[in-house]
Amino acid sequence: MIHTKFQAPAIDIKHVYYLMMLDNLGSISKAANALGVAQPSLSENITRLEKKLNTRLAIRSPRGVTLTEAGRYLALEGKSLVDVADKIANSLRLLGQDMSGTVSIGLPPSLSQIVSVPLAETSRLELPGIKLKLTEGLTGHIQEWLMDETLDFGFVYANPQNQGYPDHPGDRRGNVPRFGP
Repeated sequence: MIHTKFQAPAIDIKHVYYLMMLDNLGSISKAANALGVAQPSLSENITRLEKKLNTRLAIRSPRGVTLTEAGRYLALEGKSLVDVADKIANSLRLLGQDMSGTVSIGLPPSLSQIVSVPLAETSRLELPGIKLKLTEGLTGHIQEWLMDETLDFGFVYANPQNQGYPDHPGDRRGNVPRFGP
């Protein structure tokens, strides 16, 4: 069904999970304890779900709670909703995992004076799991270090006509910053 206005889903997945726990444990006190919520809060959430769906989901008695046919159906079908939500959350956690490791960068002295501190500060703030290893060197040394993989990245000034690098726009003197081998 396509809605012309944004509308919240009729079922809150948290309430479905609460109902599933209630079904598994058979009592509000046990479910509330397992969920880490107060008993009145759990009861209120189940009641809210019942009102939203306009159907009775659970029958409360002194001996515990029994789900109605609608409650059992929602608990059973709701498991797939909860499983999908868990899968999405896990995938997002993996995507959002912090990068970690050491990254070595070679810089010529003139560039190092300008970018070393800002680069280190930005890396520390935005990529806390990355340890930067900044190395100063002349173009020839940086190129060698890139070729023998001592460095991960390198900034060099080179004349593109004399190097095996693809052409990149340079400054007015013909100096071109280079990235990598």
